[in-house]
Amino acid sequence: MVSREVIERIESIRLDERSGARELSKKALLVLKFTLKTTEEETFQGILREFNEVGRLLLQARPNMAPVRNLVAKAIYEVNTLRKGRKGWDSLILKELAISRIDKLIKSSELSLRKVSIHGASLVMDFDVIATCSYSSTLCEVFKVAKKEGKRFRVLVSESRSRGKAYGLFMAEKLDSYGIQVEVFPDYAIDEHLREAKKVFVGADSILPDGSLINGTPTYQLAQTSRGLNLPFFSICETSKFEVRHRGELGIGEGFDLVPSDLITAIVTEIGVIEPSKVPLIAKQMEEYVRFVETLFSPKNLGAIGDLEGKSKGRAE
Repeated sequence: MVSREVIERIESIRLDERSGARELSKKALLVLKFTLKTTEEETFQGILREFNEVGRLLLQARPNMAPVRNLVAKAIYEVNTLRKGRKGWDSLILKELAISRIDKLIKSSELSLRKVSIHGASLVMDFDVIATCSYSSTLCEVFKVAKKEGKRFRVLVSESRSRGKAYGLFMAEKLDSYGIQVEVFPDYAIDEHLREAKKVFVGADSILPDGSLINGTPTYQLAQTSRGLNLPFFSICETSKFEVRHRGELGIGEGFDLVPSDLITAIVTEIGVIEPSKVPLIAKQMEEYVRFVETLFSPKNLGAIGDLEGKSKGRAE
């Protein structure tokens, strides 16, 4: 059964409005790892049932955040297929193997971030002025790498006010702590401040199969203004943020914008700089995991997984 502490960790992910999508996906993987390490189930079948339920709850917590969905789906797929070719293996050994798979996913994600940061930093030139908006932990890493490379540049950040918070201020605080010259401007002054910029960088919550971008407000206004000023507009993110589902299958939540692909110059990823038109080929690599999870958690199969809600040990009512 799902423990109170696991439920609380999932709830903190659901309510987290400050962490970036990449940070939340790592937190989700750590919850899965914690579940495996602390479970009191003795059989691998019982461990798997609890693990799957935690995965389902994590997917429900952030249903429209692609990296959470993709990485949790991949973890569920890998753990559920562990027993193939390992008939008769001890459940403890299988559990340790499952934990090692989660660790591998976390390390792979961290490596992707380092590669994205290097590719993104290569687009920062000496004396650049770069505009951005919202909060992106990935972008913060890009600028941090560029700073370490000795490049002198300035970042202009829109306040990005939404749901009672100014997400651009979170970004500015982080960049300032790295010693990067940063200026925050009000959202209504985007047109004025983009005239100072030489290019625009934004992060991404999700990249859709058609190459369009979902990101925090006011990304769409920033993209439109960039087009009018003929400024290159880059989205910088790992390919784990590439969404398998199409626009019609998704809801765009409050505080998020949809930016069509024709407003995006390129997407900077761990595999390099790609055109939005190349997204479907890359996103297809995640499809097997996402479809596996959709089948696993379909109404027909949920009974086999076990609905543990309300039955978790020590769980608050």
